[in-house]
Amino acid sequence: WRSLRATDVSAVGEIATASLLWRMRGRLHLTVVVKAGYTLVSGKRMQPAGAPAALEQDVHFDEQPTQSMRLPSDAVPYLCQTDVLFTGHAHTPMDRPLPMAEVRLALHGAEALVDKRVHVYGERRARGVGDPGTFSVMPMRYERALRDPTGTHNPVGVEPDKTGLLPNIVIPGADDARAGLGPISRYW
Repeated sequence: WRSLRATDVSAVGEIATASLLWRMRGRLHLTVVVKAGYTLVSGKRMQPAGAPAALEQDVHFDEQPTQSMRLPSDAVPYLCQTDVLFTGHAHTPMDRPLPMAEVRLALHGAEALVDKRVHVYGERRARGVGDPGTFSVMPMRYERALRDPTGTHNPVGVEPDKTGLLPNIVIPGADDARAGLGPISRYW
């Protein structure tokens, strides 16, 4: 392994680059990392937001490895496809308090390249007591999605049987699946 180096590859435009030299089965390989950041605003085209630096290690929320990841490491030898990740907050239209809003992350060319949707809810009780609470801004973190029964797919998620609360972030039509748009820890 050789560390990521930004100087090994030259960037053109608002992107960040780095490279990782690695060996497998006696053959030398080169991974090139290309990163871009964008600002998303409802109903508008995304705008470049500057290039995020290449990361050698995962970055977790609150700098705690027991929390979900905010940003994944770029020091991976091989990815079979491009990663498109969302980190941040869900905002309701015009930041009006609502009990539920749909969040969609989509990239389209001639056809849909990525099209993911989640439903985001205000606070809800597991036993159907009362109406859902409202929200205008909700952190998009796996801590607000459902924890699976074994804890292998989302060990940091909501446990309705223990907390009495339902998850805030769900996949439409698959309320028992891990829901989120951000990076998933390699340890899950």
